[in-house]
Amino acid sequence: MSAAGAAAGDAPSPEQLAEKVQRFYQEHPMDYLWVPVSGGKDSALVWALAALAKVPHVAVFIHIPGQTHRDNVETVYRLAEKLGARGRRVVTVAETRRIRERLQAALEGCRLPCLLHVVAYTTRGEDYWQAMRRHGYPAPLGRFGRGTRWCCGVFKHRVLQRLPYNGTRSGQPWKYGMDGVKATDSPYRRKRYTSDVITWEKTRDTYLFPLRLLTDQQVWTLLEQLRLAPLVRPQYQRWGRSPNCMFCPMIGRRSQIEKAVQAMTPAMRRLLRETLEELLPRYKPTTFSYRSITRWLEALNAVEQPVPAAARGAGEEAGVEA
Repeated sequence: MSAAGAAAGDAPSPEQLAEKVQRFYQEHPMDYLWVPVSGGKDSALVWALAALAKVPHVAVFIHIPGQTHRDNVETVYRLAEKLGARGRRVVTVAETRRIRERLQAALEGCRLPCLLHVVAYTTRGEDYWQAMRRHGYPAPLGRFGRGTRWCCGVFKHRVLQRLPYNGTRSGQPWKYGMDGVKATDSPYRRKRYTSDVITWEKTRDTYLFPLRLLTDQQVWTLLEQLRLAPLVRPQYQRWGRSPNCMFCPMIGRRSQIEKAVQAMTPAMRRLLRETLEELLPRYKPTTFSYRSITRWLEALNAVEQPVPAAARGAGEEAGVEA
């Protein structure tokens, strides 16, 4: 499908996309397919395509302590049930050099298709908020203000780069996977993802991007056809996005920030405020970090209302999964 076709709304059917997945699996020497999932719409669709294609696969869900909301965890498990991922494993990782070893051990005997739920701490055993106090605000890197933020690198990429090898290429151990990245998401992704299949020799990865030319609306249409939209949409209605990361510095619109803040519990908002107020003095007013922190603090001020003492409960929870 051409980019023009995607723009015109001429989306392929779920069956056509599943055929791409089958071909990718058949053409590469792998034991199973890695499918990173976040509980969001794009990863839900690629997970569904792996199930529809009937290829052996492991869905890997990275859960960030202090940042991933229980709504998100519950959505992933509901999707697993719907998509037939009866094998389930939960593993906690921290020390970098042992990640691949621990993931491999967790997979032993796991019935495919399998859901691998990875609870990822930093190498020091920190959750998201502890790490942010040490690393600073997760500002984007790179010459043009886009790139990998430390939070993605520390909590997600560190795990994804150390997934166990599931195949071979030119006699070497290799990783094969499928991701829901769309080139239509940003100019950066349009430049980076120029093909449906991309190989990175340095990290020994080959990935399929079956949604590359689709739009958000087409993804929702396909989820409706697969009867998965009702499982995923409630998160977007409440948070405006998937709460795999409840707080994200890359949310720029005030309306989106306010929606995210409104969805948080009072305890979560209190934790966010304390952390941001501690970080703000580190930055000059002209920096991205200062401007972004200020927007979030303004949203907190706009959303928070005084709560009568009688209404405050001692057992108030932040709504995060530790």
